Amino acid sequence: MDRIYIGVLMAAMVLLGACSSDTGLTPEGKQHSGGESTSGTDTLYYLALGDSYTIGASVEPQGRFPVQLTARLNAVHQDSVFIKSPDIIAKSGWTSSDLLDAAEQAEALNRPYDLVTLLIGVNNQYQRLPFVTFERDLEDLLHFAIEAAAGDTSRLVLVSVPDYAYTPFGQNFGEPAQISSEIDKYNGYLEQQAQLYGIPFINVTPMSREGLQDPDLLAEDDLHPSAKMYTGWVNLMLRDVERALSLQ
Repeated sequence: MDRIYIGVLMAAMVLLGACSSDTGLTPEGKQHSGGESTSGTDTLYYLALGDSYTIGASVEPQGRFPVQLTARLNAVHQDSVFIKSPDIIAKSGWTSSDLLDAAEQAEALNRPYDLVTLLIGVNNQYQRLPFVTFERDLEDLLHFAIEAAAGDTSRLVLVSVPDYAYTPFGQNFGEPAQISSEIDKYNGYLEQQAQLYGIPFINVTPMSREGLQDPDLLAEDDLHPSAKMYTGWVNLMLRDVERALSLQ
């Protein structure tokens, strides 16, 4: 077995959830975003739903985009609000069905949430699951997110699926052009649903397609985003999140 095949196999295991440290909603998964609530500030709650891109596979906990987002908001709006460390329901390898099952079974959620982000779909594409499964699950996931936000769709943010074809792993797995085309199909549907529900759609996919040009945007596994790329995502979503939290 040559080295290229071994490398591809190991990366595939990561994408499919071989990282046992990536968990769903657990005490270990609740990362402190810095600081404590002070007198005169409102305490807000944030739920992040997703897969390896939300749990931050191959980056330190503080590099995850939900944790970076929380820290940024607390730094910018420290005189008015304090956002608790995000509750994260996510695990490497999760499909939309896996996320839906975990979300519905999760305990000790801090409902109602002031902010809910949702990023899912890459593993449906990777596993070549029927697209109709994603359509069905996404509707249920959006309903779950709306319920978690006390029925307020203005608190939701939908994030696009990154394109792993623009990684060393993606270049050695299947047909990169086909991967990108299928990712575009998922994102087209996500954007359509975002418009239907009147919620922001944060398109991080173009940034993910810079991974081959800028290796610093990728984690050491040559598959997932680095903390630097997640910082870029936070920059993209910050204004929409501030509007969702009535901070603008």
